[in-house]
Amino acid sequence: MKKNDKRPALLGPDDALARMRRGMDQLADLLALTLLTPGWSLWSREAAVARLAEQGNALSAAVRLVRLSGRSVLCLPEELTDATVRRLRILRLDERRWAFGLADVHDARGIRGPLLIAEDGSVTCPADGVEEEVLALYVSADADTFPHVLLQPDRVSLIDEEVEPALVLKEGSGVCFALRQERGIPYVALVRAAGPDPGELARFVWSPAALEFRGPAGGPLPDPPGGRYALDLSASGRLVPIGGDIPPPEPIRPRRPPPRDVPVDDESSPA
Repeated sequence: MKKNDKRPALLGPDDALARMRRGMDQLADLLALTLLTPGWSLWSREAAVARLAEQGNALSAAVRLVRLSGRSVLCLPEELTDATVRRLRILRLDERRWAFGLADVHDARGIRGPLLIAEDGSVTCPADGVEEEVLALYVSADADTFPHVLLQPDRVSLIDEEVEPALVLKEGSGVCFALRQERGIPYVALVRAAGPDPGELARFVWSPAALEFRGPAGGPLPDPPGGRYALDLSASGRLVPIGGDIPPPEPIRPRRPPPRDVPVDDESSPA
């Protein structure tokens, strides 16, 4: 080859095979992702945020923003396929946030392994440090009548400006929280943590006027195995105990009478 020859060097058999395989992998990815908007993987953060409000592009935008965040999350494995995309769901939480994750097949408003996406494109988990597999977010269709709630086995939290614990179980109760509906109205139920019996042990109903749950603070568990369950009243910031075990009243502490100012030299006092 001449010194000034600009022709590229020939690839060896191994290099050519590696390049061909990379091309085939990229083609397979394109063929496997027919449910996402073409070109989604090239969007900038700003471009993806702009598409969150577009019905046909919202899911693709959420996937792109999660990828840009660098987070390793339950709902988005490294290798995406249409089968994975079919399991995803994005719902608007409020004017500035969206909820994204795995669709709950039993509830059209439910998301498992949820993430929160803000209007600036930032991605957060509503309960950092908790395994995503146990998190379930219910996005209310009308937050004025029932709030957005994050369910964990041992607690229910409100999703507002902050994540606020509303109902918290004491350890070792052997029960867990679940979201259910009656005549289209959501409520929180207490059920066995294990076993085939899905029956309710207690019910916590939301009061939209008082912004609190009303239900028992504790009660007996059916046999077997028996025992009792109890809520942590100090941590359950939105519980008004009604029915079940009535918590003991706060102890009455006697108050000392305020000291009276007695003049040292009071001429009106008898000698």
